[in-house]
Amino acid sequence: MPDIGIGNYQQQTLEQLLKTNLSYEVPFFQREFSWGKDDWDDLLEDINKAMKLKKGHFFGFMTFRKPQNGIIHIIEGQQRLATVTIFISVVRDILQELDDDHWRRLNEEYIKSTDPLNREIPPFLKLVLSEMNKDFFKKYIQEENFPSRKLEKFKTEKKVNLSNQLIFQCYRFFYEALEETTEKLSEKDRKDYLDEVIRTILREFIIITAEVEDSFAAYNIFQTLNDRGLDLTVTDLLKTYLFEKVGESWREAKEKWDAIREILSVINTNAFLRHYWLSTHGVVQEKHLLKEIANKIKNKAEVFKFLEDLKGEAEVYEALLNPNIGYWANKTIVDLLNELQTLTTQMTLPLLMAGSRLHEKEYKEFINILRLCISFTFRYLTIAEAEHKVLEKLFSDIAIELRKGTIKNAEQIKKKLLVEYPDDDTFAKLFLKKEIKVAKVAKYILTKIDDFLSPDKEKYSDKITLEHILPR
Repeated sequence: MPDIGIGNYQQQTLEQLLKTNLSYEVPFFQREFSWGKDDWDDLLEDINKAMKLKKGHFFGFMTFRKPQNGIIHIIEGQQRLATVTIFISVVRDILQELDDDHWRRLNEEYIKSTDPLNREIPPFLKLVLSEMNKDFFKKYIQEENFPSRKLEKFKTEKKVNLSNQLIFQCYRFFYEALEETTEKLSEKDRKDYLDEVIRTILREFIIITAEVEDSFAAYNIFQTLNDRGLDLTVTDLLKTYLFEKVGESWREAKEKWDAIREILSVINTNAFLRHYWLSTHGVVQEKHLLKEIANKIKNKAEVFKFLEDLKGEAEVYEALLNPNIGYWANKTIVDLLNELQTLTTQMTLPLLMAGSRLHEKEYKEFINILRLCISFTFRYLTIAEAEHKVLEKLFSDIAIELRKGTIKNAEQIKKKLLVEYPDDDTFAKLFLKKEIKVAKVAKYILTKIDDFLSPDKEKYSDKITLEHILPR
């Protein structure tokens, strides 16, 4: 069997996973706590169902790096482990408030732990979250206290980030749910119920764990699994890889990475990374992108140069998808970009990322490139519905030549495009038979025909409906 870097598969209960003298850590470069009410509801429902049916519950897959120096890095599973830790902490705090000594066992076995060989060493935390969350998580979740006191204490906190707010909302959610369920029970029955809840989640929740050597092996898993909580993307794994390469300079790298993510705050970062690679290096499938980048970016200096390049490209990419006069300083460019978005928002981006370099000095050249892209996209994709893969490679090849300087203007791009350009006769036949089902494209076509037939007619409004041009 070929080695794919994934091994040591095991079926484990949460009790077996947590009842260890090792510490699970979320690396500083991974995302913060992000599970919300729907996820907490799901967990509570799963617990109640497992208690009622008296049978095991499959809690998904978790992936870890091999232990090093008593620490296990979580590759996948941090959201679930964090939420489970919150739940156990709530039960522990309630039991402490009820003066039930069982709270100490929960605390020592599943939340904190001591070194069995040296009891003088202070207890260490079973779970350490990423930089943004770890201090708050320790203070409000892992440190024992009565729930009522924690709720009061939280009211005095100022400027709590959104992720940490979620953590505390999760604590409050589980506390209120357990209080509502047990409010009519006697104190003894209440304690028995809480013991049963804990027994269920620890012994009946089953996970499949695996160990990996590196981030690439982890990505093989996420290409095929589609379970709740499996949310690592090529962006997450790239961040992991880059930060590992810069070592102690990770904070500086993180600042640059955060700046890029801020620019792309409402844009799919995975799509951006792939389009950047298409525009600079060539065609690559998303599942192979991380490996391609790793083959090019191998040391600290290359990482920082790569991050600087990405920042500049991100600014262009955002302006292509959300065109505004403030960036382009030319209304025609903004209008053409909006027109192109009616037809496609993806295929032309690698070419335009490279072609945009011409706009600062030569508005006309970039405008001509935009018009070429619109004409070609309309004929090739909208009407002919030709193969996307051919166009992707064509635009990628042209983009790379633009960056190298072997192609310098729109006329040279046109010659490249003509190789795949549908001729007039073919286009006319296809156009007459074409059925347009997308309203905005139908409106676009009819508006263009109307403008062509009546070029001197005064335009009363940009807000025009299909019925204004031709009744449906």
